[in-house]
Amino acid sequence: RQQAVAATAEGEAHTAEGLEVTDDDFVAKLNPKFGFYCPVTWLNERRLHHCGDGEAAVAKRCAAEYKGVYVCCASDKQLSAMLLRPEEVLAGPPLPSPLPTKETQQAAAYG
Repeated sequence: RQQAVAATAEGEAHTAEGLEVTDDDFVAKLNPKFGFYCPVTWLNERRLHHCGDGEAAVAKRCAAEYKGVYVCCASDKQLSAMLLRPEEVLAGPPLPSPLPTKETQQAAAYG
């Protein structure tokens, strides 16, 4: 917790794991651009990866907090990249608009 406070004060990204944040608060403070999607996967692979199956309890295990918002990451590897280069990761290429929802992704998979 102290490391998170120090990182926040320095304007650095830090892991959200272990923070005592409710699922509702986590969802309310998700990065508005990416939501449950991993920005590192999008930056590196131009592929949308929906994290935690849309479940906050699962997604926040591999998430970062940066500038007061939470950013979901697909894995520990992506989380490490987010923690090292948050500005670059979040400024990545434009996302498709509108972003698919979990339901539209499932429908496309079973189409």
